[in-house]
Amino acid sequence: MARVVVVLGAVAVVLAADWVWGVALARGWVRPRDRRQRGAAAVTLEELQALLGPGKRHELEQRRVELVLRDDEHATGPPGTVVDLERGTVVVKLPRRHG
Repeated sequence: MARVVVVLGAVAVVLAADWVWGVALARGWVRPRDRRQRGAAAVTLEELQALLGPGKRHELEQRRVELVLRDDEHATGPPGTVVDLERGTVVVKLPRRHG
């Protein structure tokens, strides 16, 4: 029972801190953060869920891996581009312009 009270207290503190941060942003007391970032409350609640459920831990680890690999997976050139590392050549076919 004591653990539940501690967890609920921690969640309350994080939510209160997130609310204070929002008020500080609205009044211009602090610089706005990058909008792609999630709030502290969201991150903390996800970590608490990961403590209670192994599936959530796997999901968070997979998300971290995807963040690292994201640039490599989609780093391709235009269609028709060929890179030959052995010869040291690159062939780029430009698209045809109509009109």
